[in-house]
Amino acid sequence: MKSFKRKFLKANKGITLVALVVTIIVLLILAGVAITTLTNDNGIIQRAIKTKDNLNLAGIKEEVRLVISSREINEKSKLTNKTLKEDLENDLEGQKTITEVNELKDVCYATRDGIELTVYEDGEIYEGKVSVWDGSTVECPEFRKENNVFNWNIYTAGQLKFLADFVNNGNTLTSEQQTLVTNAGYQIEDVSMTTETIISLKNNIDLGAREEGGSWETTANESKKWTPIGKVRANVEGILGKVEGNNYTIRGMYVNEGNAGQNGLFGCANSINELNIMNCFVKGGQVTGGLVGRVVSGTIENCKLSCVEVKGTGNFMGGIVGSFSIGDGIKNCTMEKGSVEGVNCVAGIVGAIFPSNGIVENCHNKSIVVATGFSVGGIVGQAANSIIKDSSNSARVSTSGYNESNKTSMCGGVVGGCYYASVSNCWNTGDVYAVGKEVGGISGMQGYGTVSTMLENCYNTGRIESSNYGLVGGISGYLTGNSTIKYTHNLGTIQKNSVVSEGAGGIAGEVVKTCLVTNSYNKGAIIGSQNVGAIIGKNSSSKTSSNCYYLNSLNLKAVNGADDEDNNMIGIPNNFNSLKEFLNWLEEQ
Repeated sequence: MKSFKRKFLKANKGITLVALVVTIIVLLILAGVAITTLTNDNGIIQRAIKTKDNLNLAGIKEEVRLVISSREINEKSKLTNKTLKEDLENDLEGQKTITEVNELKDVCYATRDGIELTVYEDGEIYEGKVSVWDGSTVECPEFRKENNVFNWNIYTAGQLKFLADFVNNGNTLTSEQQTLVTNAGYQIEDVSMTTETIISLKNNIDLGAREEGGSWETTANESKKWTPIGKVRANVEGILGKVEGNNYTIRGMYVNEGNAGQNGLFGCANSINELNIMNCFVKGGQVTGGLVGRVVSGTIENCKLSCVEVKGTGNFMGGIVGSFSIGDGIKNCTMEKGSVEGVNCVAGIVGAIFPSNGIVENCHNKSIVVATGFSVGGIVGQAANSIIKDSSNSARVSTSGYNESNKTSMCGGVVGGCYYASVSNCWNTGDVYAVGKEVGGISGMQGYGTVSTMLENCYNTGRIESSNYGLVGGISGYLTGNSTIKYTHNLGTIQKNSVVSEGAGGIAGEVVKTCLVTNSYNKGAIIGSQNVGAIIGKNSSSKTSSNCYYLNSLNLKAVNGADDEDNNMIGIPNNFNSLKEFLNWLEEQ
């Protein structure tokens, strides 16, 4: 493998660069350039040193990637690999130190030329040394007084465990913690937490659990089981402070609380910003999320979850948040390469969001969502008094159940049950499947009562299906209340059970009360017999829908088996493959 190494990545290239810079400096001095220009913090010398360090860092990272790639090739070829430590020792150039970190031998520290890396067998590489938990160590965090508040700085897994024990003890120090605090040179009375406290993550942390043979539920992981921070029990409060992740990653977390609720890294929390979660397993009862079970105030922002498995035996299950009760919303968050399972109110980002004017914005789900009940979505399971915008789903969303009273699954590519909530600038490319009614590419059900809601500037390309019933639409399965769909586009195939009378439409399955559909286009095929329409399957609204078009080769009619030429609900030969194409054409009309 060494023969394939790139020789220009060797550290001595950095030395050559410094020698060149020194020569230039001498010439500049002779030319009268000030010494301070050369030697201050942003001077030529410091920049040269930083450039050398960056070259050295890039070099060792590239060599490590080659080691990982070689190991992956061996695995695919069914060849036996040596340990990660042995391969790093054999294949990294120069003087280096390789240290195994845990008993699984799947993570090593690699040090060369003053550069420290943490290397994982799965290919992840982190600068510096990731703190790996042994399942029992507890350490005192760093406390810094700022603006009359003692903030918490977390550098190690043991310090994170200290935080969990403190919060779950009612924000009170245990006797063991008091000893750790005084031994670290702090006063016991200085350790407290309020809503103004900031908890800052200062390093990547590995909580030590691993998936083995396709399963997380192993004896080894039970010894490192994580108790969620702020898990509400009797008089125990959730975490009061604001969490700043600083774009660090927590991985290897194993939470298994059976049927007990409020689970995640955090059970109950306020604001969390820039925190990443990777390769983790979270299982529990109601109100469970990969990051946090319940949010009671603030904002969840700039968080990314990858390869996280969330399983629940109850309601309110989310890839990132189980239930968002009070606060500003969830922004700029992603859930990818994982899965979410639950009963009712299940979604890739948040199981349910209820706060007045709460926002889910710029959130993207790429993890499969599987439920056994109703209110199921790629982004939000159930939304009320909220806004969902600039978000997308690209994974399969499905449920094998429904509400027994009315057979509704309320299953959508973006949001399942969209009550007093509006949706804009969202899209779905994943397939959506349910056994019950109200299934849509964007929302399963849109609107409630007499409140006005809007679904606009959205598109769907996924296949949308109800196996046992109808009310299936490319954009929304069921449009009710005083709701409007406008500026939408569907490419996905729509299918309902042909025996039932509920509608299936390219844009909406059924439109009732004072709702309407306008300025939309469908080219997706509709599979079904009764009440099938290229735009609306079944329409009983008192308002008139207009300016909706469909590809005329579908051999369908717009609404209730008929076109409405007076209101431009007609088929056209134009084959628009995107919402943008259609809107540009619409503007020209």
